[in-house]
Amino acid sequence: MKITFAKYHALANDFLVIEAGRNRLTRSRCGCLARMICHRRTGVGADGILYCSRKNSGFRVDVYNADGSWAEKSGNGLRIAALHRYLQDRRQRRFEIEMDKETHLTRVI
Repeated sequence: MKITFAKYHALANDFLVIEAGRNRLTRSRCGCLARMICHRRTGVGADGILYCSRKNSGFRVDVYNADGSWAEKSGNGLRIAALHRYLQDRRQRRFEIEMDKETHLTRVI
């Protein structure tokens, strides 16, 4: 299976961003994938995966740690998700991003 991703760094954390529209993955597959590709010696190397999907007028981000566990939220992950969205469409700088069940209003400056 070919999976498209981008790698970003934010304040000493690095995450792989995977778009749900291009790659349909279940929660268990995301966890398994995180264990494989986040490994620093045998994979790409990252602190985790940000699995991004569209939700109504905003976006949803699920965070998976390098050990495959799901995380409720990540401040650096939120920064990366906002930048990733901005780079997809530079006309917009404000985004609603949901992590777990909490919506965060973000702005790229």
